[in-house]
Amino acid sequence: ARQRLDVVDPHLKTEQNDEARRAYSEVVSRFPRSESAASANYRLGAFAYNAREFLRAAACFESCEKLTTDPLVKLACTYNRALALKQAGQQKAALAAFKAVAATKTDNPYRETALSEHAAGALQAGNKEEALDAFNGIIATTKDDAILGDALIKAGLILNELGKSETALRNFKRALDLRDLPRETRAVPVFGLIQGSYSRGDY
Repeated sequence: ARQRLDVVDPHLKTEQNDEARRAYSEVVSRFPRSESAASANYRLGAFAYNAREFLRAAACFESCEKLTTDPLVKLACTYNRALALKQAGQQKAALAAFKAVAATKTDNPYRETALSEHAAGALQAGNKEEALDAFNGIIATTKDDAILGDALIKAGLILNELGKSETALRNFKRALDLRDLPRETRAVPVFGLIQGSYSRGDY
């Protein structure tokens, strides 16, 4: 699997990088359609993000996304653009960008995080079915018990709200069977199982 390119670093001290910002801006100005300009826009996006200039960061990442020919860098640009848009309060645009990242199913180290963000955004917008699809995407692919358990439980809660209690119970049981499910997380599926048993008359 390819490694993530996480250039958005909250510890980056932008005040110490004025010279680098000027250099990257010069590259973009002199070679606007080059792969070097893509890389420079990526770095400028990181500087802007850490300076909390989120809309500027999103614009830089979008420029990188359009210029780069590297699929992983393109994914990283889209993912970081989504993060910047989310921070800027542009929830609809952020959700669309997270969905675009999650649509790439192979060689994508951002997919699980993007699906999680997609699910959270869909829930916030009141789109339970869309959120459920995103959680099911995580359930189908993740190898991490903590992530799987979280997705199973959240999907189970949505399924209960949608009146699909049998499928919800299967999710809760599967979550509780996970060896590495965090202890503090177990209360939710246990309560879900008890609630489901009562609703079916299994006392």
